[in-house]
Amino acid sequence: MRGLDRLAGRIAQAVGWETPWYADLIDYYRVTPAQALALGTRVNGRRPDLPGSATCSPVSGKTFEEIWAARPRDCEEAVFAFYRDIGSWASFRQAVRHRWRSWRFVARHLPPAGTLAEFGCGIAPISHWIATHEPGRPRFFFLTDVPSEHFTFGQHRLRGKAAFLALSVTPGILPELPPCDVASVLEVLEHVPDPVAVIRHVGAAIRPGGVLFEDFHRHDAESDGPDRPSARAMRPEVYRHLWRHFAFEAGRPWDADDGGGTRRWRKR
Repeated sequence: MRGLDRLAGRIAQAVGWETPWYADLIDYYRVTPAQALALGTRVNGRRPDLPGSATCSPVSGKTFEEIWAARPRDCEEAVFAFYRDIGSWASFRQAVRHRWRSWRFVARHLPPAGTLAEFGCGIAPISHWIATHEPGRPRFFFLTDVPSEHFTFGQHRLRGKAAFLALSVTPGILPELPPCDVASVLEVLEHVPDPVAVIRHVGAAIRPGGVLFEDFHRHDAESDGPDRPSARAMRPEVYRHLWRHFAFEAGRPWDADDGGGTRRWRKR
């Protein structure tokens, strides 16, 4: 079903039935469609900034690899510095990665006047998709991420489309999440130093009967993947917590070699 949803979205954009994926990038960064695609494609030597623009990062001129090497992310402060310093690159990269993505599988579980918490939202692809494809419904979105250029851009693209509250994560402090009907923690848990604290924090905000979507990826310990060693070690405890407080509804097993993809849980 998700594959058909994505295919339908791709065809709709290709024939001009819906707004192109790069429209917000053009509006915010003043680039062309070709530039948006190029800036969102990962190549060695790419500078993630837009030199000369108001959104240029504090490390203008450095390549993505140089920033990565300078920010080993072995402590929480380094993680925050890394996401601050990659500048605009993440906005383009995330837009390109999600350009054909359909989030109907999330929207189906969000009540007409429901609330969605998108934790680690980046450019807020889920909230933006729902606000764009299901307009006119009095929904509310909670956007949560570290202070960064892509988080600022995510808020920009929702303005005028939906009601939302932006909550910034600071070192050692998770912002209080208001009660919500649905929460997503996608492409997040493997990047954080304490995924158990994150899943408990987000899970506590979900109303009884509400839904959680997560996709705790797992990479080989010897690979150059994004997993933090502490996150990898805490992975079993994350799922022990979920099994205690949620009913598993859909998705591949969490102990699959690659992490199993996106899973759906319903709070008891």
